[in-house]
Amino acid sequence: MALACSKHRRWLHPAAIRRLAAVEYTDDFARFPRKSPLWSTWELQRESALIDSALWLEALVVSPHEHQPPWGKTEPQQLAKILHRLVEVLMAPGAADMVRHQLGRSPRDMPERRQRWAVQTVRIDDGASAVLTLPAPHHLRHRQFVFGLLGHYLRQPPTNRGALAPLAKSIIQAIPEWQLARWPDAAARWIAPRSPSYAPPRARRRTSGRSTGPLAPAPLFGI
Repeated sequence: MALACSKHRRWLHPAAIRRLAAVEYTDDFARFPRKSPLWSTWELQRESALIDSALWLEALVVSPHEHQPPWGKTEPQQLAKILHRLVEVLMAPGAADMVRHQLGRSPRDMPERRQRWAVQTVRIDDGASAVLTLPAPHHLRHRQFVFGLLGHYLRQPPTNRGALAPLAKSIIQAIPEWQLARWPDAAARWIAPRSPSYAPPRARRRTSGRSTGPLAPAPLFGI
């Protein structure tokens, strides 16, 4: 589940075993060359927000008895089920465009449209409750992106998700009401608030028989 360094506020990067063999002290890592992307100030702020959100979500999952979600106290097993479903929504083949646009990533950084993620199961044991399991992208970069975006979404109140509207819409459409009814009311209202005029996707009337094609780039989330 480790995604970023909480001390330096930077993403973790995999290192080859032969390079780790040369590490004797923490300062030895400074000798490793790092590729620094040429990002604008705004892009650096966006990346910082993703890292902070990934660390927040990591702490929430690893130490559920010490950290609470913004909607209030939730049992660890219930929280794991909620996060399990949300990760599935973000990794759905039809959500690839939306996730990439929200993160501002190029196609080479994310699965192609309609392509499935390489998935693994993350097991977490906080020592106080039963072992929690979560689906997660197999590749570290993909895992960082997904958990960073999900953490950023969950930290924002529903009234402050204007730029995250595509993600909010995907979550609301993907999670049926019967499943939301099994969540704590406060969690359902925070994660997938439905307006009085909301109608399930099947109940909506089709206005055209043609496909709308790939999503247009959505505005990236605000910092």
